[in-house]
Amino acid sequence: MFLFSRGGGAALYTGDFRVTKDCAINGAISDVQLKSLYIDTTFFSPKIPTFHDFPSRKESEDAVVRFVLREKEKNNSVEVHVDVTPGWENIFIALANHFDCDVQALENLYDQYADIEDIMFYLTMKKSWIHINQTNSDCALCSDSTLKLRPSIQWKLHNNMMNNNVMIAAKAGAQNTWYVTHSMHSSYSECCSFIEQVSADKVFPIAIPPKSSSEQIISQLKKFWKKRPPSHSNQITLL
Repeated sequence: MFLFSRGGGAALYTGDFRVTKDCAINGAISDVQLKSLYIDTTFFSPKIPTFHDFPSRKESEDAVVRFVLREKEKNNSVEVHVDVTPGWENIFIALANHFDCDVQALENLYDQYADIEDIMFYLTMKKSWIHINQTNSDCALCSDSTLKLRPSIQWKLHNNMMNNNVMIAAKAGAQNTWYVTHSMHSSYSECCSFIEQVSADKVFPIAIPPKSSSEQIISQLKKFWKKRPPSHSNQITLL
């Protein structure tokens, strides 16, 4: 998240974010009067049941570690797909911590994280049995016995599987490739929890969920602000 502050007030931009059950975001900005809140509403739709609850990042990490432990004897290496933008690193960091090893990155990815010290701590350009690769990119480090992990929430949404406990599933038609249930965006319930903790004069939803409209998102957000004291504005505008 980014908090911008100047004499006339402050603006909070969430970007892609998750809210944990013990999150107390208001503590971090309790002394700041927010003029504007720009919030990620990618899955902010109560009409779609599969958007309501997602596994936490910790649950995704634990599922990956258990899966690799089980499959390690049958596979001599592990590849974790990452996106072109940061946000998926917790999966390979969880593996690095559990197995006490570095994670190999080719030069392009190594350079991508060069200025992020907390991530660089886990990376190496030397050979390792765990490596990272950008999604959909060919990888020279893979072999037929490489276990390929693809973090994604979309596979569950598209297959209407959010109501079951399956965390990892094989990708059809792809050799030794497995989807890992993982989201960079908050679920509907997480967005609600966040909104209940933060007050702002103006709110700007920055995404429209599938099968929704700008009018529906604004209407849903206003329902939350109507519960606030009169000092809290309900001025909501779609960017």
